[in-house]
Amino acid sequence: MEDVGGVLFDTNILIGIANGKESDLLKSIVPGVPCFVSVISIMELFAFAGMSEEEEDGIARILNFTHVIPVSAEIAMLGGRLARTRGKAKFDMLIAATAIYSKVPVITKNTKDFKNIPGLEVRSTL
Repeated sequence: MEDVGGVLFDTNILIGIANGKESDLLKSIVPGVPCFVSVISIMELFAFAGMSEEEEDGIARILNFTHVIPVSAEIAMLGGRLARTRGKAKFDMLIAATAIYSKVPVITKNTKDFKNIPGLEVRSTL
């Protein structure tokens, strides 16, 4: 995939945006900077038990301003290699692989989950 610029939001950032806790982050996004999300994060978001219809609608609105990146065979293979060589959560490794493959930094509040992954730029803010 060519370098398209932009950022990939980790699931915890999307939760923060939905809860209004990441409003500063949203304000700092430069207009025209593509915002990406892994399809894995969508699954994680909708997996929360007890989520109300209103919360689901809020997440759907957030997803309207992002570009969803599906898990391709290449991303799955890279994610598998990362998971095999690290004792990290497999979903996090798929998100990391998505960012590496897409050549964008991952924005997360849990930087330790993505520590020391070759080729991955990790940020806690823009």
